[in-house]
Amino acid sequence: ALRVYAAEMRDKRVMRAEEKANKIPTKMTLCTMGLTVPPLLIILVGPSVLGIMDLMTMGTGL
Repeated sequence: ALRVYAAEMRDKRVMRAEEKANKIPTKMTLCTMGLTVPPLLIILVGPSVLGIMDLMTMGTGL
């Protein structure tokens, strides 16, 4: 009975480890997107925003 119990516990432990391993790619993707997208937006949209701000300030005469 103890061998059967040990085998069941081993199987449960392996299943928990596999479930955790299957969740890792999703977490890595979210972290990668969170750290990649904001700088990319700043690089791509930043010059346009600065140009629009320059146009707005020229229109007011400042």
